[in-house]
Amino acid sequence: MKLLFFLTLFSSVPVLAAGGGEGVPGYVIAQVANIVLLFTIIYFKFGPTVREVFKKKREDFIKNVEAASHAKKAAEDKKIEVETRLKDLKANFQKDVEEAKKNAEESYRIQIADARNEALRIEKEAESSLEGEVQKAVEGLRVEAFSQSVDMAEKNLEKKLTPEQQKAWNETFSVRVKGAH
Repeated sequence: MKLLFFLTLFSSVPVLAAGGGEGVPGYVIAQVANIVLLFTIIYFKFGPTVREVFKKKREDFIKNVEAASHAKKAAEDKKIEVETRLKDLKANFQKDVEEAKKNAEESYRIQIADARNEALRIEKEAESSLEGEVQKAVEGLRVEAFSQSVDMAEKNLEKKLTPEQQKAWNETFSVRVKGAH
């Protein structure tokens, strides 16, 4: 590097001497020659390394562009897949809602039918129970009426019958009552 510096510094002296020291235009030519010489030396000394660096940068750039292109393509494919899945989910959601409504309506109809059947069963049981109670009450009234009739008849007969007639009546009455049941 130091060598390059000294060559550049002292290369202007021969160029100035060749120009004859004519002033500014010769000096400008000397500076241009120095710059050309400097770039020529840099080109031959560092050119292959610089070319290799830029070639590697170019390859890295191309790789990055390809990777970005693949990533973009993958992202687009993923977006299409997600959109398709979302569309399917929306369609399935609507189907599920309709099916749930249908199931709820069917369940409602079944519960109403069950409630009506249960109400009819309870009503029949109540009517049957009521009929049984009415039958018991009627039977109880019959027994009571019969008992009161017997009591009234005995009192009437006691007043009208003589003691011997009463004895005969009691014997025949108990046989008749036992035979009736």
